[in-house]
Amino acid sequence: MDFGPMILLDPGSPAYFDEKRYGYKILFKNFIDFYENLKIPHWKFWINYETLFFDRDTVGKVILDSWEALSIARWKLGQLSQREYELDLLRVKFERTLYKNIDKILAKSPEEIVDSCKELVEISRDPFLTWTYVLAEEGE
Repeated sequence: MDFGPMILLDPGSPAYFDEKRYGYKILFKNFIDFYENLKIPHWKFWINYETLFFDRDTVGKVILDSWEALSIARWKLGQLSQREYELDLLRVKFERTLYKNIDKILAKSPEEIVDSCKELVEISRDPFLTWTYVLAEEGE
């Protein structure tokens, strides 16, 4: 069994139908809103809720924090090898960097967005390129 972040508040859940009672604010209330946001090429914009204490941006940062904490726990429990653990933490660092920069990327022209996304996909497939990208972005 594996656990992942809660990006979407389930439209069938009690919290979806009584958002105030459960401390949520639903951002997408209909299928078209869901669809339009899911077309954006980064999961930051797929988050369909805020809470009493966290706006959407903070929810995304908490998702990254929980991913990192879960990776550490899985490594300590022996569910991840040292190599898998290091790669997982590298993916988290890469996602943190993207999370910080995605608004700038999406402010470009449609052609530039496509080119940037293709480049980032290629970078994400190679640990050396990923690490180089993270270091370069941290240096700016």
